[in-house]
Amino acid sequence: MNKFIQDIDIDELIKRSSMGKIRVIVEKNCGYNFMVLLNDSAQLRDLYREVELVYDHINAPLNLYYGENYLRNNDTIVNNATTNDNKQCCKCNDIKSYDGGTKKFIPKNNIKFKDYVNQVNLGPCTIVPNTVCYRIYLDICNKH
Repeated sequence: MNKFIQDIDIDELIKRSSMGKIRVIVEKNCGYNFMVLLNDSAQLRDLYREVELVYDHINAPLNLYYGENYLRNNDTIVNNATTNDNKQCCKCNDIKSYDGGTKKFIPKNNIKFKDYVNQVNLGPCTIVPNTVCYRIYLDICNKH
């Protein structure tokens, strides 16, 4: 028996582990994104737990949002309330960033993710025949 696993075996294991899972793309304010996989009965609390596992080294509140709320401008992205006609962020006045729309906070509770998606009419960020994925946004700034 060979102690080394072949790449083809690893790819198959990854494929099998993601089958039947809910795929959620989490995008940070800086534009970096990653994916979390939730089981079919996962709650919103589980979604937060998965994101917290990725960012357990950060001592700041993690807030998740959905909506059309990020506008890139000069390599910055922000989704905060604005203070003036230029839509400058009122919380991060030390950097030049702008708000592009509305955000809707995702509560950290025991509602099933699937039920919440239907309740708020959150559509996937992919189109058929691609695998269904949802996109949410992560705000880790302790000023917000």
